[in-house]
Amino acid sequence: MTVISEYLVSHGRAAAISRCRDTGGLNPVRGQATVIRSKRGLELGEVLCPALPEMIDAATGELLRLASPGDRRQAEDVRDRGRALLDDLQGLVADQGLALQPLDADLTLDGERADVNVLSWGPVPLTLLQQELGRRHGVAVYFLDCSRPAESGCGSCGDGGCGSCGEGGCSSGCGSSSCSRGPTTADELTRYFGQLREQMKSAQRVSLA
Repeated sequence: MTVISEYLVSHGRAAAISRCRDTGGLNPVRGQATVIRSKRGLELGEVLCPALPEMIDAATGELLRLASPGDRRQAEDVRDRGRALLDDLQGLVADQGLALQPLDADLTLDGERADVNVLSWGPVPLTLLQQELGRRHGVAVYFLDCSRPAESGCGSCGDGGCGSCGEGGCSSGCGSSSCSRGPTTADELTRYFGQLREQMKSAQRVSLA
């Protein structure tokens, strides 16, 4: 009988944590870089510890392989693309005088998706920005508006839709940290990331033996 192990893996610029199934018998050690398939897509992650049965409040994913030098180079490339996209967005915001503050851009390892964290304090044509940035950078752009209250919906569009989910609502793209269950203001986002760091430190004290 094959036993499928699960591990907690940190990934993405926001240090998200996913519970990843090791279906290929990789048996990674703590701190090892791996390629995972998260809800966002392909990502480079770092193994924290085995996932205990009681650790259920985490997104799910799959361990695909141990990271190769090529994967690491690809991760550097997409980080550079993310910085270029963010610089481009900041230029558009300044040129158009938009009520928007870009915070960060996080591309998946395959370069097909970019999640852009922003703060807004007024109506913003996010759909038009999505289309323009997608055209310029060849990537699907998803805005995550960290300033929107949870009761307004996903809090990810200035147009009344959901810029982080596309056309179909939260179920098609948002993780739990970008909708009603996650941080919705800049202060809450800061606290949220601080709590994640503490969780990671605590998780790293769990033995892999």
